[in-house]
Amino acid sequence: MTEMIRSSAEQAAAFGTEIVCEGLRRGPEYADCAYDGVIVSHELVQMVQADMRMAAGYDAYVVASFADPALDALRELTDKPVVGIAESALHFASFLGYKFAVTNTLPRLERTFEDEVRRAGASDRLAAVSFRVSRFQFP
Repeated sequence: MTEMIRSSAEQAAAFGTEIVCEGLRRGPEYADCAYDGVIVSHELVQMVQADMRMAAGYDAYVVASFADPALDALRELTDKPVVGIAESALHFASFLGYKFAVTNTLPRLERTFEDEVRRAGASDRLAAVSFRVSRFQFP
């Protein structure tokens, strides 16, 4: 998944932009429940804190987990941009039409995504959160 994200980011980036993708050092490969979200959030905070101790550091951070774990906490830690892919997708979807839906591959994530939509301030534009079996399989 990290390599797919890196490839997409490099294709979209302006010439000369350096893309650095780092996976978590510890924790679940995919955060699909509240417990995993806590572990992932802790790891993300530690990663940003470690980066802030470096002289150069990154210019911005992208949280590439659709539940946007630790997004608000990371924004409190740094004055650099912190972007979550779920929040970005929800706002982009609002530009494409009046209502949008979120489709996920695990039924237990329905509430998580509803909470994410609410946190992003887009509840009034949400048509549905639905579960669909995916043909995509994680390696």
